[in-house]
Amino acid sequence: MNDSIYSHLDYCEFIKIASKISGINYKSLAASARIHTSYFSRVMQGKADFSKEQLYLISRDLKLKPEETEFLLLLGEYKSSSLESHKSFILKKISLIQKEKQRLLNKLTTKTQELSTEDVAVYYQESI
Repeated sequence: MNDSIYSHLDYCEFIKIASKISGINYKSLAASARIHTSYFSRVMQGKADFSKEQLYLISRDLKLKPEETEFLLLLGEYKSSSLESHKSFILKKISLIQKEKQRLLNKLTTKTQELSTEDVAVYYQESI
């Protein structure tokens, strides 16, 4: 699943990659999330967590689709949960979404084959 959000379990990893790809720096993301850059840095170092609202604002800056935003919020819920049974419940939801996205990706990346010269000629023949 390459660098898709669905290949991540840690939202910080995704934000690092997505911000580099989109050319948006942490200072801009922090401003969008309405937090100080030092707090943003602490979160990215694993010393704090973003709130759902902050993740939502970051997702808007990264121009995520609605379903990607929902997944990012789910990653946030997983990371900030302190109750092991809740964490396990969220992880199951994440895994189901990841499996479904991988299944769809596999379906879309079907193998193609070259047509023979004869098949191309038949395809482009005018019907009488």
